Amino acid sequence: MLAEDVGPAVLAAGLPRVHASAIGARAEVERSHIALLSRWTAYQVATAVLTHEVGPRVSSERSRAFERVAASALLLQEHGAAPA
Repeated sequence: MLAEDVGPAVLAAGLPRVHASAIGARAEVERSHIALLSRWTAYQVATAVLTHEVGPRVSSERSRAFERVAASALLLQEHGAAPA
């Protein structure tokens, strides 16, 4: 998946814009010199942001819900499918 598509994918799946933007920015940094990230790497980036930056500021239930959204947006889509 393109690093630039990570933020929009989790936003479209229902993550709040502020968190989706943070995840998208981190994915852009993570990609280094290539534009493609594996879906697993994109998910790891998302969960790192959600665990370390978002998790301490929200309830554990909300944090788990955000992680489920990230999983559905980044791991469960079929290859080539546009973000829902």
